[in-house]
Amino acid sequence: MKQSNDNVIWQTQRHLYKSLKNSKKFAADKVQVFHQVPKNVPFPYIYLGKFLVADRSLSTSHRLQLYNDIHLYSQNNSMQEIIAWADEIKTCLTQRDIFLPTCHIGEIRFIQMELDVMNDAKTYRVISKFKSLLEEIYEIPVIKEGV
Repeated sequence: MKQSNDNVIWQTQRHLYKSLKNSKKFAADKVQVFHQVPKNVPFPYIYLGKFLVADRSLSTSHRLQLYNDIHLYSQNNSMQEIIAWADEIKTCLTQRDIFLPTCHIGEIRFIQMELDVMNDAKTYRVISKFKSLLEEIYEIPVIKEGV
């Protein structure tokens, strides 16, 4: 039975979120992780920003490429600490062969990182870009012997 693209995408987004939330380093450093950032949230925090989906399906299989921008915002921290957090994002998300209920993530690959100083001159933003290769899982019919 074919599942909807949205289900595959949201399961993958939840997987990325949980991978970041489960980081002991982020928990110890009080770095929060959000899908949507509430008002007046204290720094530092990570935001799963925009994503882009490219359909790479064939007639025999359903394949997607998911591109994610993961944002890290911080104030009053050293550049060394910010780079360490950016490296932790990379460590948490760079994975292979993840099996979710409706899809197989063949690989989550780090693409690039950008570091910006925001207009207020005290807030840093790191944008880490990742590419995920997704393949939809189809139910395989069970064949009973003797039928």
